[in-house]
Amino acid sequence: MFVIIQVSGKQYPVEKDDIIEVPYLSKKKSVVIKEVLLAAKGNKIDIGQPHLKGASVACEVMGDKLSPKIYAFKFKRRKGYKKKIGHRQKYTLLKIKEIKV
Repeated sequence: MFVIIQVSGKQYPVEKDDIIEVPYLSKKKSVVIKEVLLAAKGNKIDIGQPHLKGASVACEVMGDKLSPKIYAFKFKRRKGYKKKIGHRQKYTLLKIKEIKV
């Protein structure tokens, strides 16, 4: 079974036992995602408007992760102004345990 879920405004195609990176979620052991946009099993495809009613995806939280550091460099020519800043986005790793449609 193949589904498309929505987490924090982003869409992810998932199947059972997949591991996905989503924007940071609070520290929990498990998460149930009810925003299922599409479900496909064989030739049968169900499309929600905007979500499928009664569908959910149970996930296990495997931990948190930081992205590689992103640098932003600002400067103004001939003014002696330089500024270098960095940022690391937090992500949560989710393992798809069960898909209910």
